[in-house]
Amino acid sequence: MTGVRTGLDRIADGEPKAVRLVAGRNVGLLAHGASVDRLLRPASSVLRQAGAHVRALFGPEHGFSSAAQDMVGVGSRDASETPVYSLYGDDAQDLSPKPEWLRGLDAVVIDLQDVGSRYYTYVWTAALMVKVAAAVGTDVVILDRPNPLGGVRVEGA
Repeated sequence: MTGVRTGLDRIADGEPKAVRLVAGRNVGLLAHGASVDRLLRPASSVLRQAGAHVRALFGPEHGFSSAAQDMVGVGSRDASETPVYSLYGDDAQDLSPKPEWLRGLDAVVIDLQDVGSRYYTYVWTAALMVKVAAAVGTDVVILDRPNPLGGVRVEGA
């Protein structure tokens, strides 16, 4: 395949280096409604197909399914009965995962498509997840996605 491949597409395509990061591991997934592969399969399904045991789902602003209104924290369980934790709420404490939510996880996979604006909340949600995961010794796998700036402008290293 040619062109841009996201980290999630690399896992979906069975790329050994990418699959090795999740296969057979208990993982949490920080994602939202745009976290799909090029065939529009949700990230949680792609990870499960690759052999990951998805044990927790983490939703940024607007929730894991991206259905919540602005400034509303949401959480519960998804159709597979996997716990869904909100990483959004009324105060700074609500923006970070609780360390106990990461208990039993080998890794947290982060797959967040951003809108190309650095002030947007998703980058901070990811940073706070990384900080807590590091503190409790949980690996983090960040699935890369292109910044949708129109395909002409390049940003980053």
